[in-house]
Amino acid sequence: MKNVMITVLCLLSLNVSFAQLSEAVDRLFREWDNDGSPGLVVGVVQEGKLVYNRSFGMANLNAETPITPDTRICIGSVSKQITAACIAILAEEGRLDLEADIKHYLPELDNFNTGINIRQLLDHTSGIRDYSNLMFLQGKNFDDYVSREEVLELLTRQKDLNFHPGDQSVYSNSGYFLLGEIVQRVSGKSLQEFADEKLFQPLGMKRTAYQSDIQQITGNGTVSYRKDATGKWQPWENDFGAVANETILTSLNDLCRWVQHFPPKDPEGAVLLKLIRTPSALNNGEPLNYVFGQFLETYRGLKTIRHGGGMLGFQSELLRFPEKELTVIVLANANNLNARAKAFQVADILLSPILKTEVKPEEVTSVTNLPTVALSRKALKTYCGPFWNTKINKPRYIYLREDTIRYNRPDSYESPMVPVGEHEFRVLDGNGRQIATVNFVFNGAGGKDMYFQSGNAEASKSYWFEFPNYKTRDLLEFDGKYYNEELDLTYELKLEGKDLMLYQDGKKRSKLSAVKTDYFTDNFYAGDFEFKRDVQGRIRELFFSITRVRNLRFEKIN
Repeated sequence: MKNVMITVLCLLSLNVSFAQLSEAVDRLFREWDNDGSPGLVVGVVQEGKLVYNRSFGMANLNAETPITPDTRICIGSVSKQITAACIAILAEEGRLDLEADIKHYLPELDNFNTGINIRQLLDHTSGIRDYSNLMFLQGKNFDDYVSREEVLELLTRQKDLNFHPGDQSVYSNSGYFLLGEIVQRVSGKSLQEFADEKLFQPLGMKRTAYQSDIQQITGNGTVSYRKDATGKWQPWENDFGAVANETILTSLNDLCRWVQHFPPKDPEGAVLLKLIRTPSALNNGEPLNYVFGQFLETYRGLKTIRHGGGMLGFQSELLRFPEKELTVIVLANANNLNARAKAFQVADILLSPILKTEVKPEEVTSVTNLPTVALSRKALKTYCGPFWNTKINKPRYIYLREDTIRYNRPDSYESPMVPVGEHEFRVLDGNGRQIATVNFVFNGAGGKDMYFQSGNAEASKSYWFEFPNYKTRDLLEFDGKYYNEELDLTYELKLEGKDLMLYQDGKKRSKLSAVKTDYFTDNFYAGDFEFKRDVQGRIRELFFSITRVRNLRFEKIN
């Protein structure tokens, strides 16, 4: 199953020997090194040269086809940097203006009461709702067929934004879908034709393409997999037509060419490089960490430029360390393989001699080196409860599970916390790395406030509150049908016994749980349901929010 290519000389410049690297990587991917599972391919580019690649597992279990460096794999949202590069090329050619209103290029998108420019699409600061979230609310499954025409029509029907353009940054696939449309309108060519002419052909990326039908273009029969309830691998396939942001098929060898040669090493390429590496800022001047389809971050003292992708069972990560001219690429076809985590683990092996090892409170990266303090279960319980975030008006929850205190927000996963001082905790991700600091302040009235801080951002305050005690007769007020014109969608709330249940198209979706007065959450959409009353106190409106769709207005119709 292994396909190996290692250039020892280049690796030695990183103070890593062949034997050390081979043994460490073998350990890292051992579970995938067999004929009975899907797998992955890993590549390392150093100083412009492909110095290492190795593949594990199968591209197609039925055909017994192994993964190789030429296996075509869907890279999901890693595609965004290529779509953004197409926009950058058009801007440098003087064929579009990044500051221009998108209505200049997409006149049918005149449904918002404010201007949105191209750069805001690139930066995820447009406020346009995410089309995949909108379709989920309509009842579509992720593996249902979706055409470009459907997506565009859906976005033209939206009347409101998540926020005023430039005020916030919320990841939205809609922005990159629209960028793909703009490339086609401006160039007069399909996105695939333009990218092929300007990027894929000049770079020798012969196995790379934007496509709308994954099953038609995998070429060598690469299959996306997930496990069923019995633990057996099953194909996970669909036809997905919204091509601009999530359906580039490429190989490890082609992505290495992308890393090695774009932008080109000439004066024109230097201008492009400056453009695609210079971040913008929010309206309040706060700098952004996302630019032209890539996240600008820091890992253990080194700057990184990265993006991950997931599409069905395909998982990908392209991780650059520009100061060291080092890139790690991981491409996989198994939905439970965390490509991002694996890429960072490979980087740890390569860069261990130079990565920061000292522990500072703001740089703690692993639970193993945290300066923790011991707290009893009774002491930990004093921090638990619901908290209300005053900045975004959303709940946050602190609770104990399996003797570990945890932080949770309804639209995301729970995160473990470890105590590091008096009333101070570190919030960790799934790999044990610090992602935030939480401090608690107790007041004399018996309440407590929580301050959550991620990186250098301003700490957000949440205050402890008590859940409302609704009686059955109180819940009857919420019973009825609610209609949203933008999605042509009706939700029905029914009181069943003591529970308020949510229905869509006659299907029972979930139970609503009261969080505050006139504010509920559910466990199907992980959504927030905020009800509004008229001057007589009667419920007239419902505003519904999930991760990338905010304040979707429903009118009560009975």
